[in-house]
Amino acid sequence: MLLTIIAFLHAHLLAPFHPAPRHSAAQLPALSTWQGQISAKKFSTHPNDTLRINHLKRQLQFTIRLLPKWHTAPLKKLELHNDTHLSRGLSSAHKIILHLNSIQSTSELRSVFIHELGHIVDLGALQGKSGRRTTFRDGNLPILSDDPSVQFYSISWTSEKKQRTNK
Repeated sequence: MLLTIIAFLHAHLLAPFHPAPRHSAAQLPALSTWQGQISAKKFSTHPNDTLRINHLKRQLQFTIRLLPKWHTAPLKKLELHNDTHLSRGLSSAHKIILHLNSIQSTSELRSVFIHELGHIVDLGALQGKSGRRTTFRDGNLPILSDDPSVQFYSISWTSEKKQRTNK
């Protein structure tokens, strides 16, 4: 199911993007019901950086508004880092970090964001409640057997660190 959701989001959000004309803050559409925090790290106070941050926030808020609430509700913090990193994005159950200098376009920004949001859905929304502990973990937290993700993980993995061999 998670792969179907991600495929749908990629197909509908990553179509060629044509930026809307600039609007004043008062003219922008109301923001989504998402209550998380967007922060910017490692930017200067130069006006060009301020414009870039505002543009990126608008692009991400637009994307968030298009997504089902149960996908975005677990996301509490979104960090935009003005740096280059081996990973374009990182996520946990409630936080996404996007390394902007490793991302080349608005389309790629949305793609990386949606990929990372898939981890948020997996770790923050699809959670087991009363199953037994499995060999899979999210950091120090065990993933329980009634978590829907366990079936997906088990396709390719026998445990958190051991990939299945193809026989």
